Amino acid sequence: MSKRGLFSLILLMAAMTLTVSCARKAVFGKSPVGKVVAAMTLEEKARILVCEGDATQTYAIPRLGIPSVNISECPSDLGIGVEASMIAQGWNLNLVREVATAIGVGLKRTGTDWIVLPELEIKDSRICNIITAAIAESFQSNGIGAVLRGYETGTVIPSVRPWIIMTRLTPGNMADMDSVLRNEYSFDGVIMASMESDSISAWVNTLVESVRSGELKESVLDIYVERLLGVLALLPEMQGY
Repeated sequence: MSKRGLFSLILLMAAMTLTVSCARKAVFGKSPVGKVVAAMTLEEKARILVCEGDATQTYAIPRLGIPSVNISECPSDLGIGVEASMIAQGWNLNLVREVATAIGVGLKRTGTDWIVLPELEIKDSRICNIITAAIAESFQSNGIGAVLRGYETGTVIPSVRPWIIMTRLTPGNMADMDSVLRNEYSFDGVIMASMESDSISAWVNTLVESVRSGELKESVLDIYVERLLGVLALLPEMQGY
């Protein structure tokens, strides 16, 4: 074979290899979630599970097609000049749902994907949970994720049913946190960490080192990430509109 022919063959083989490589590349929204998670680095798995303390955006991984999520606080006055707690104390669930739906629709138009649920100043925890659940349902029925932040106990989970819980995650409590929420409270949403921006790097490093040392199984980390990607798949941009 001539040198020219050999060179052409090498180019052809390189092109075929590149084509196969592209075909095998994991892309969020097109590839199975498990394949996307497998393509993530350990650092990416840890980083995608944490939001800054002011909860404005999640971490994006462009090379895998994983978008960031825009997060907004629910206005304490529900955008109508009346505190959420005052409306809640009226115990009018229909009014609560109407106002929450209007807020959700308005924020969605501005690019908001998830909304942090408001903290209601109601002494009766049962009533507080019922009202918060109505707000969460109204948001989520319009395709906007409801975020319950500062979770400490499971008492609120059965009624509120948020898509996302932001709490204090550590390598030592991840397995137990997941087990309690899933098994005792039938929570099927996403569990993420929430912290100040200057603490994120240290948290990610701690999580990575815990996996490498064997303190935390990477399979546990994968479960958290897979569930997060499941909720991200509900974003309008991932649904094709």
